[in-house]
Amino acid sequence: MNGISRRLSTETVISLVIVAAVLAVFGRALEAGFVEWDDNIVYDNPHIRGLDWERIRWMFTDLQYLWRYMPLTWLSWAITYELFGLNPFGYHLGNLVLHSANAVLVFFLLRKLFLVGTEKESIAGRRNYLLWCCGLGALLWAIHPLRVEPVVWVTDLVYCQALFFLLISMLCYLDFCSPANPRKRRFYWCSVGAFAASLLSYQTGLGYLLVLVLLDFWPLRRIDGAGKGWWRTSAAMRLGLEKIPFAAVAGLVTVLTLVARFNPSGQQPRPVSLAEFGIVERVIQAFYIWAYYIWKPWFPTGLSPVYTSLMSIKPMAPRFILSLLAVVALTILLGFKRRRWPLLWTLWICHLLLLIPVLGLTEHPHYPNDRYSFIVSITWSVLAAAGLLNLWRLTALRRLMAGVVVVILVVLGVLSYRQSRIWQDGVRLHEYIIAELGNDALSANLYLRLGRLHVKQGNDAKAADCFKRVLELSPNATDAHCDLGTLLQRQGKLEEAIGHYQAVLSFDPDDSNSHNNLGAALAAQGKLEEAVSHLNEALRLDPGSSSAHRNLARALALLGRTDESKTQERQADMLETRPKASPR
Repeated sequence: MNGISRRLSTETVISLVIVAAVLAVFGRALEAGFVEWDDNIVYDNPHIRGLDWERIRWMFTDLQYLWRYMPLTWLSWAITYELFGLNPFGYHLGNLVLHSANAVLVFFLLRKLFLVGTEKESIAGRRNYLLWCCGLGALLWAIHPLRVEPVVWVTDLVYCQALFFLLISMLCYLDFCSPANPRKRRFYWCSVGAFAASLLSYQTGLGYLLVLVLLDFWPLRRIDGAGKGWWRTSAAMRLGLEKIPFAAVAGLVTVLTLVARFNPSGQQPRPVSLAEFGIVERVIQAFYIWAYYIWKPWFPTGLSPVYTSLMSIKPMAPRFILSLLAVVALTILLGFKRRRWPLLWTLWICHLLLLIPVLGLTEHPHYPNDRYSFIVSITWSVLAAAGLLNLWRLTALRRLMAGVVVVILVVLGVLSYRQSRIWQDGVRLHEYIIAELGNDALSANLYLRLGRLHVKQGNDAKAADCFKRVLELSPNATDAHCDLGTLLQRQGKLEEAIGHYQAVLSFDPDDSNSHNNLGAALAAQGKLEEAVSHLNEALRLDPGSSSAHRNLARALALLGRTDESKTQERQADMLETRPKASPR
């Protein structure tokens, strides 16, 4: 009993250290707000503002709002709304709590894997050392800078929640596979249920099913794949039957996800066709992603929510050729050495399998985002813990390497802490991304978004500078012309505003909003007949615009056409008081 108590005490201490480290590195996220970087799917979403039956039905049936099926994540946000309303603190707290829990679960997963893969008699005298190796491995995953995006960004609750259930599923599966476990079936169905919950939170763990098959070979050794015809043995058939519930869940969720992906709403991008993005380019992109997440964890600098490396796929470009060669060479080498290096071979195949959902095979352009490393980076923690564990007999080197790992953890923690600052608010985030992109063409859109953020905050001078910068990068950007015109009109600079509205209409004569704004600006200059012409055109294009009706009423009143003006005022009143359609 004393030995068990000591082991539990060590595990508890390690768990507390992990949680404390996570809170120290990411705790500032609790002070952050929402950022205008997809967080609108939370704060602008009427479907998660409550737990009534109609909203719950929407969560489990909608395939249009986003091109992902994620009912349990919608449900989590609805519960958060019930507790915190739209206070961003509650949503950041949810991410932070889940990441802390995930870090501890990674520790217990490493512990269980190494207990399974190591002979009991050989670990009896070094159990505490094994536990601390697993703890250091878990910390390498938990406070790495690539974790910043999924932890401090509200929208990325999907990754934290999906991984939480996936880790529970894996731990239950390992308990199910333990010969000494008297409650095997209970753990089996818990594993299936947790896998389902993970996929219903987000589909980032679809490769997990194949990982389970891989683990049956090693380290669980539930089947020997060396003999001829091993796949026809009763053991192989039994293991195959075990995977059917997992496959059924994965298949159902995959179908729902594909339906959502290939039938997006008007706001969501459609999958690119083979004519737009060929098979060769998709294959090259996949190899680049596989290679990218090998080296990127070792050089976690210059991180950004936007990377442009896959904006254009040129198959013969050096980075794509090197990626292809690296992946193929590693696969061949580790395949030949799989009996000598079973851990490396298993981790490598896990790397390939776990990245399948984020290869971007239906998307162009695709972005190798930091959050895509959330699950697959656990393989590096396994490798790090294994390396430390193998130094058990080399006392001096063991202590040296433990010290090196601690130093690395401090460096990673500092980098993550600094990186988390950019997610404190939308303005800081956009300014950071623009600085990282430099003069890239994508900067125009980011300047436009930044300008609109400045408008919301009442900083017209900075907003105008941003809109002008957009037009320097992209002179035909009608949104920037329109936004800058509106800003100038509000400042009384009517002539400049009119020039921007006319620029919009030269590109798009059917832009009703610009006709409306131009009409209002012309009326303010006393050019009433011209104003009425543009306002009538605005209403022809958009009869439901109460603003255009109101502006037309004022122009007509100045022309002395009182009856017509009153008619337009009544139309505006009717439109503004008409009940809005309830959410789908």
